[in-house]
Amino acid sequence: VSAETAVNLLIPYGTTNYLSGPATVNSLYLGAKNGGDQCAAIMPGENVEDATLTVESGMVLIGYNSAAGNYKYPTVGVPLNFGKKPGFIVCPGGKRNQINGAIKGSAGVTFTTPLGTSAALPTSGLVFGGNANESTYTGNTYVQTFVNAGTTGFLPHGERTGDVYVNGTLQGDNFIINGLYGKGTVNRASSGGKTLTLGDNNANGDFDGTISITDNGSSLTKIGTGTQRFGGTVTLASNGNFNVNAGKVVLDGTVTQGAVNVAAGAAIGGNGSIATTLTFEDGAMFDVDVADDVASCLNVTGAVTGGPVTINANVTSGKWRTAQCVLKSDVEITATFNRGAGVGALELKNNNTELWASPKVPGLTIVFR
Repeated sequence: VSAETAVNLLIPYGTTNYLSGPATVNSLYLGAKNGGDQCAAIMPGENVEDATLTVESGMVLIGYNSAAGNYKYPTVGVPLNFGKKPGFIVCPGGKRNQINGAIKGSAGVTFTTPLGTSAALPTSGLVFGGNANESTYTGNTYVQTFVNAGTTGFLPHGERTGDVYVNGTLQGDNFIINGLYGKGTVNRASSGGKTLTLGDNNANGDFDGTISITDNGSSLTKIGTGTQRFGGTVTLASNGNFNVNAGKVVLDGTVTQGAVNVAAGAAIGGNGSIATTLTFEDGAMFDVDVADDVASCLNVTGAVTGGPVTINANVTSGKWRTAQCVLKSDVEITATFNRGAGVGALELKNNNTELWASPKVPGLTIVFR
């Protein structure tokens, strides 16, 4: 591969291309074959310290292998640099494809699958290992296929900007990301206790998909000052924890398993449900969103404890005129509450299983002349 002339590099099926140093191509295609047990690969040569492949168009295409039980995978074993172009790695569904090099660039990356092979997406796709943990790319990540990003440092966080949009399946172990968006599935890549941390860089997020991290000791943690909304289903281990450590969580979906804990200075709200317990630290907040005189109400099956909790109302449209239930439980609510912004009165009703809030009415001033 010439470092001076950009080409569309085809690596024929069953062969491996070894780079002797940095190289530049326009696009990269790992060749396909209908059957067989050998796959195309691009790897660093022996004792080569820098085998970065710059892909000027951003396009990496991985060919489909229909052979049953093949034991080798199409493999990109060198770092990929997409520069200022959005990166696109297009892989077949239903077969494992290995990415072992770090990804570099400043315009994000999309991982996707041709529609013709999408039926097998839940079982295989792109698996990241090797030096992928050392990736430095910034910008949004779009997961539109099956991606096993098992390594902690692969997805942008820390000094790296960019949110993650999951409309396929994302697997990971103990990983940190900024904002989470999409309607797909997020789960663990391997057994054992895992931690998914969202909200780094004070990012916002809006996720309507499914999060399932069910091994013992697993947890989901919200950090940063941003707001992360969950509209789907969150399932943790029975002894797992959903920790709202900072910022705000809007729960419009369901937490089916795992205790929910809200730290001091953090907030939770929404119209969803918690099938376990809800615990507030002293100084935590509960946010009520009101639109056209309808207030959000969070439903909890288990105990609601802790506090004092400050109840704040956010009126997004129209006016708030009537007292409404904003928090209910199947058992007696023992948490204590303080009135916050926009709240005029608080009252526990129905054997202390429902918390009702009334709007704050502006005072009337009479001036005598």
